[in-house]
Amino acid sequence: MAVSTNYNLGYQCYFGIEKTKSYEKAAKYFQIAAEEEEDVISCYILASMISEEFGLPYSPQKSYSWYQKFLSKVEQSSKVLEKLKEMGSKGDLLALIILGHIYQEGITVKESIEKAIEYYTEAAKKGFSTAQCLLAHSFIISASLLEEGKDELAEQLYKQASFWVDKAVEADDRNAFEIKGRMYEGGFGVEQSYEKAIYWYTRAAEKGLIETQTWLAGLLSEEEAGAEQSYEKSIYWYTKAAERGHYLAQHNLGMIFFCGIDGVEQSYEKALYWFMRVVEGDALERDKADTYYVLSKIYENGEGIEKSLPKAKEFYDKAVELGAWETHY
Repeated sequence: MAVSTNYNLGYQCYFGIEKTKSYEKAAKYFQIAAEEEEDVISCYILASMISEEFGLPYSPQKSYSWYQKFLSKVEQSSKVLEKLKEMGSKGDLLALIILGHIYQEGITVKESIEKAIEYYTEAAKKGFSTAQCLLAHSFIISASLLEEGKDELAEQLYKQASFWVDKAVEADDRNAFEIKGRMYEGGFGVEQSYEKAIYWYTRAAEKGLIETQTWLAGLLSEEEAGAEQSYEKSIYWYTKAAERGHYLAQHNLGMIFFCGIDGVEQSYEKALYWFMRVVEGDALERDKADTYYVLSKIYENGEGIEKSLPKAKEFYDKAVELGAWETHY
């Protein structure tokens, strides 16, 4: 199983080896490698590169599709794992983080967080900030899974997490900012602080991390945010993420305008606009369930729109099919 030529070109652009560093060019090479050469690493990397900074518009469906192709290739042939190990032994940083992922998730192998940490550590020690973030996250998971009474071991694991995430922060990695926020929000190895959590989430959000923009928006609207609570900032970040296509940000904005909460003037027109953006958008169908349910009630009651029982039933049936929790009661 030979290494794809286009994968090698993408790798060089990704890390700036013998070429000018360019994520956008790397993504183009990886896409060719995945589509024309069925390169398994490229499938995995593309799944995580679906965002504007890589020249690939945010698309949960495309990301999911690439990841499913990756899974399929790993599960169909043991030679894939052998090749990844061979590439990892030669210092391929992307192969190393994929090996870590395979062992962490137990894909065709026995699940082993310890083995995953080994692979992530190997890549992290070479300065790869993505691996450093994955390693920090793995240490946090390991600490959270410990039985009660193992506080000393948990403290050691959290220290390891802090060490590696701080390394990635030095590299200005936005995912590291997000992990720092999670640590402060949950008090994982640090004193719990919503103020510090919001600081780090904001840094990640400002760097364009769409999931963090949505999470930050939610946190800023909660009383737990204390002095940092700001409905104005909450709506700002929801809007940022919603305009880029994040389904939960769109749904939550719809609810804010529908209810007229948080000092926002009620607007059925704006609410319907954002709800329809969800159901007509690129989100996975399963993530549209709650929005289908809300739309079913809007059409059933004729709230801000002409009442339509057929439309209400259409949306309700979709909500039921997708398992919207409200339909169980």
